[in-house]
Amino acid sequence: MRSASCLLSLLLATHCLAWGGDGHRIVGTLASSDLTPAAAAAMRELLGDETLADACPASHPTRRRG
Repeated sequence: MRSASCLLSLLLATHCLAWGGDGHRIVGTLASSDLTPAAAAAMRELLGDETLADACPASHPTRRRG
């Protein structure tokens, strides 16, 4: 399962335009599925009702071009 998740993330990465908000959500979703029960509990404690997929785009800085 982990290999399939890694392959999927690599295939989708080109469509995420160097990650961006959608790319971070995808990575958060994939990462959530691989968490141990203890890690999942720690994430719930840190994030509350927010999912890791919802929290990941917040780590992506907004850049202005031009």
